[in-house]
Amino acid sequence: MRVVHGVRAGEDCRIPAPLDVSDRRIRAGVGDGRGAVDSVKLRVERPLACTPGCTIGQLFVDGAEECFTLEDEVREKDGMPVGMWKIKGQTAIPRGTYNVIITMSNRFKRELPLLENVPGFEGIRIHPGNTSEDTEGCILVGRGKTDKTVTESRIAFNALFAKIQQGLNDGDKVSIEII
Repeated sequence: MRVVHGVRAGEDCRIPAPLDVSDRRIRAGVGDGRGAVDSVKLRVERPLACTPGCTIGQLFVDGAEECFTLEDEVREKDGMPVGMWKIKGQTAIPRGTYNVIITMSNRFKRELPLLENVPGFEGIRIHPGNTSEDTEGCILVGRGKTDKTVTESRIAFNALFAKIQQGLNDGDKVSIEII
């Protein structure tokens, strides 16, 4: 899906502006004449804190610290099918690596990152939010954290969304590994 451009910084703080050329990271194989497609690798490391009802983790982009994450409680049981341990709307997605695309969210009425082919789950997105009440399996992001919340969520989301969007616009594959 093609990502829409044209939002200028300051027009709407909820939608990130396209990255300025000076903000772009140079990645080996992109634009060097070899025709290589590079990738943007997101990684969520769990748990920094795991309390009943939520899991706090940390998200990295290409190995660099980006922000904190909040997910529902991790209930995954190794070797058991998802249906045996999942509680609808209250369970974090299983560990694994998933392709990330940007699509229109009917719920949020805007384009958001979507994780593809998550076993036992549908519509898993990365989006702003602060507590486990704001997610039904999705990954929330924030610049700060407590043991049960992430803070400055929109700021963290806008920065992360811009990196995902730029990678996809550059023809890169974007993936997220949950560990």
